[in-house]
Amino acid sequence: AENELSDFGVTLVLQEVEGYDAGVHIRAIRKLVEAGCQALCVSTIDTKEIRAFLNQLIDSGIPVIAVNTDLTKTGRLCYVGCDYLQAGSTAAGLLALMASDQLNLLIVTGSLKMKGHNDRIRGFSRTLREKKVPYKLVDVFEALDNDEYAYQMALGTLRAHPEINCIYIAAAGVAGVCRAVTELERQNQIYILSHDEIESTRQLVQDGVIDFTIGQEPKDQGYCSVQMMFDYYMSGKQAAPCNHITNTVIKIRENIN
Repeated sequence: AENELSDFGVTLVLQEVEGYDAGVHIRAIRKLVEAGCQALCVSTIDTKEIRAFLNQLIDSGIPVIAVNTDLTKTGRLCYVGCDYLQAGSTAAGLLALMASDQLNLLIVTGSLKMKGHNDRIRGFSRTLREKKVPYKLVDVFEALDNDEYAYQMALGTLRAHPEINCIYIAAAGVAGVCRAVTELERQNQIYILSHDEIESTRQLVQDGVIDFTIGQEPKDQGYCSVQMMFDYYMSGKQAAPCNHITNTVIKIRENIN
């Protein structure tokens, strides 16, 4: 998007953050504003502090688009990303086609501060209930999008609960969880469901460790958010963009590449 719009004077400044600490996210966004950014496309946590800070910026005249995960109770222009409820529901629907016995379920999320992660779990749980899939929720833990932490947590949980026969990974940390499963030699005993299509996840699908993963077209999200912000400026800030929902893409070993 930056390459296509460079002739119009558009430049992008990227500010990356790790973790889910509101103060870290606010400092990163403030750094962008201090660098002279006139508009923001943000992928951030949905907390009271973040919402208040972004609303202050919006009131000051800086438009905001929520990317990849939405923000509640803000004046953001629009949301660009997947339908997380549908993604979680799709994962449960596929699982219902596969499973015949009682499921003893472990859910691994990124952070309970992320609206998208919570929506995935809500859609997943709702569809399991609607389809009357027999399951018991054994445990839930936050992996904080960190593979090493996810590995340690999954290893301890699986050792403490050998009855677990299904793991739903609602965010990152996929490689860490799968490392724990394979280390315990349980990859053929546990259904593993994940999201996204990063290289390590694709390999785990190819290797048969992950049964399926559900993608959300991240390149489309990045491109469209910038293009939509540009169009908003070209309209003289008169035509607010509508939400752009990306496709829910089911990937298994046979189509992962």
